[in-house]
Order: sequence, then C-alpha cells, then structure tokens
Amino acid sequence: MKNITLQLSPDKSKAYLTIQERFDHFPSLEQLIRFLKESGIRYGLDTDQLELIADNRQPVNKILIADINFELNVPESLLDWQIALNRPHRPEIDSANRADFKKISLYEPVRENQVLIRKRKSTEPVVIKNVLGEETKIILSDVPFPVGNNVHVSVDSNELLASRDGFAVLEGGLLHVNDIFHVHGDVNYATGNIKCTGPVVIEGDVRSGFRVESTSSIYIGGTVEAAHIFSQYGDITVQFGIVGHGRAKILAGGGLTCGFIQEATVSVRKNVVISHYSINSQISAGGQVILKGNEAIIRGGSVTTEKGILANQIGSEHRTFTELKIRSFTENESQSKIWEISRKRSDINIRLSSIKKRLEFLEVLRKRLGSLSPGKDKEIDFLQNEKNRLQQSMEELAKTETSLQQEAAKEQIRKEIVVQKKLFPNVSIDIGGVGVVIDQVFEGVKVSRLKNEILFETLLDMDDSAYDIFIPGSDNSTQSGG
Repeated sequence: MKNITLQLSPDKSKAYLTIQERFDHFPSLEQLIRFLKESGIRYGLDTDQLELIADNRQPVNKILIADINFELNVPESLLDWQIALNRPHRPEIDSANRADFKKISLYEPVRENQVLIRKRKSTEPVVIKNVLGEETKIILSDVPFPVGNNVHVSVDSNELLASRDGFAVLEGGLLHVNDIFHVHGDVNYATGNIKCTGPVVIEGDVRSGFRVESTSSIYIGGTVEAAHIFSQYGDITVQFGIVGHGRAKILAGGGLTCGFIQEATVSVRKNVVISHYSINSQISAGGQVILKGNEAIIRGGSVTTEKGILANQIGSEHRTFTELKIRSFTENESQSKIWEISRKRSDINIRLSSIKKRLEFLEVLRKRLGSLSPGKDKEIDFLQNEKNRLQQSMEELAKTETSLQQEAAKEQIRKEIVVQKKLFPNVSIDIGGVGVVIDQVFEGVKVSRLKNEILFETLLDMDDSAYDIFIPGSDNSTQSGG
C-alpha cells in the first residue's frame, strides 16, 4: 500500500507504522489490518490504536501498533500472578454447591507497591513468539511484563508492582491499576456484580438482577433495569433512566441525577434531579425532588422530601393516585432541642427556687442573731453567685429557644410544592402532617403550609384567563391535620 511503511524492532517484539502524508483515499481500519497481516504481523496487534489512526485520517510517524505484550505472549509457567486476573472467570460456588454466575472476579483491589506479578526462578532460556509469529529464545531477565498504567517494575526486574491504590484490570494484554473502576459495556453475566471502594464508571446498562456497590460516586452511561445500585457516600448518575419493573433499588449517600424513573425505589440523602418523568415510583430525598425539561411529570407512586418538590405536572387526567409528602427532619431536630431547653429550664427553676428559699432562711437567721458565722457568710456568697449564674443560663436558654423557633418557622416557609403547569385530582399532599387531597385541576400553583393550614398560591399573572385565588379549606379540597 502506497505511502505506508512498517518497521520492526531488532528483536521483532514490536512493530511501528508510518503513514507519510495525507491522501484522498485514507485507508480504513479493515484496510490497515489487512496490510499488516499481509506484512506478516501475527501477534500483539493493537486494534484500538489502528482504529484511532483510521478515524483521525492524519499522517503518523513510527507509531507502535503491535507488541507481544498486547498478547501476553509469554509462557505462563514463567510468571507467578499474585492477583486473580489471569485465572479463568469462573462463578462462585456456595456451600450448597450452587454456582452464582453473578459473582465473577474481573478485577482485583490492590494497594500501592503490592506485587502483581513475579517471575519464577529459571536458568534455562525460554521460547516465545515475536509479532511475526516466529519462535525465538530469550533468557528469564528479558521476559517482558505486561506493563500498563500505574504499575512499575522492581529494581531487580523480577516483580511488577502497583504504583498506587486502585483496581488491577487486564486490558489489551496490559495490566493497569486504575483509581476509577471502568466497565466498557454492560454490567451483566460477563462482569458479574460490582463491589468496590472507589468511583465507578459504567459505559452501558446495568441489567436486571445485578448489583453495583461503591463507597464513592457511580456513573452509568445507559439504563438501569431491575437492579440494585448503592453509593455509600457519593452521587449516582444514570444518563438515560431507570426501568425498575418494581424491583430496582437506588440508594445514595449523596444525590441522584437521571433521565427518568419508572417503577423503582429511590432513597438519597440529597437532591433527586430528573430530566423527564417519574412514574409509579417510590422516591425519598433528604433535599429536593426537582423535575425539569418539557415533560417534568410525576405520575403515580409517592415522593417524600425534606425540602420541597418542583415539577410541571403532578398526577394525570385519569386521576392516577399520587402521594406527595414533605417531612421536616430538621424541624423534628429543632423541636427536640426546644424540648431539651424546656427540660433544662425546669431543672434550673427547681434549683433557683431551692436557692432562694435557703437565702431567705439565712437572711431571717441573720436578723434574729444579728450576725452569722463565717461558714454561713461564705454559704450566702456561694448561693448568690450560683443564683446569678443560673439566671444568666435562663437568659441564654431563652435566646437559644427564640433562635430555634425562628429557624423552624423559616424552614417551614421554604418547604413548598411548585407545580408549574397542572396539578390533577386525586393527588394527596402532606406537609409536616397536615394533609390535603386535590379534587380539581389547578394550573400553575405553589402549595405550602402555614401553621395548620395548607395554602395554595397561584403562579399565574392576574391578567391570565385561568387566574384564580385559592382559599385553603374550601370545597376544592379535602384537608386534614396530622
């Protein structure tokens, strides 16, 4: 093929490709592979690099495109693998002698400077094949390690070690240690369940029946089916959406961002942000549940939040029962603190009453006797100081109680459900134990709570034809206190 040359290293363990200039009919990937095979390349072909060259359609100069390391073309009898990666991917066998095909080890957690591969002791030359498939003899010290990213060879050249904490992964014949566990496709029977301590990136889908668990964030580039996804401290992102079939569970110590949620259970500590819709799902969030985009629909199921809900439509024309709840965990915490202040105030009042009675007795005694003993005088001084201290504590408790009550009031005002387009009948709303069931269509409305009343506030301008003033407790809704 014109303008293309191939160069081999002296030991023929590597092959380099040069394309000297750009031309109109740049070779395709298939043409490049055919050229290399016609040139005698048999082992270690780096098809990913060839694909990149074909896609870029730019000249290259002596770029490595074949290496016997890519094929691990070294007799396994010469290498002791200290990790599980070169063992066949067999399912785990339980105590009942049953095979669990979801538990397959494709990666190995490793620590910095952990030995990954060790060369066995041998004084005999060994035979390996070069990139042309020719047999050649090498001595043990020349046996190549599959050196990838974040690994290094020991000083004595006999061990391959991890350069950092992470996950050992065998890709393209090279051994890498990555801080991010990366799945280049779906989570299915080929990968098994995933459980690790670092960030997880999954380019494809998570199929039904599988689990992905991590202490850190999880990114899923496709769809989650009836699977379990658990991030202990991080966020979960699902690029497309969740089709749970009533069996998907999504748990996160952070938040969840996804395209849609359908028939799934979601529980997160922060916000849930949805691009399209939530249908027949159970969602619980420590922050807000926010639906944005043209659809932004909540239909069926239940949504429980601490800080509020935002959507375009909630419910449906067919009166699909939908439950919305705002539960204030922080208010409960504030209330507990207020109760604790009340208990402390009661204890201080009892103590102050006792001190005042003792002081009154000592003053009466002084008047009768004219003077008191030095011990009684010291007692009076102590009691006066204690009385002043307790009265100061009472003042501080009063200030703290006022602050807590004000904060609780502010929190309650901020907790609201905003429906930018339509709120349909048969939607149950509960804000802090005060409930209402909608029985008519509202257009553009904000729902909040003031004391024991549910308030409706229109989002429409006064000149809008659908403008109305909503009165809490009217015939338009059924309201109950909790």
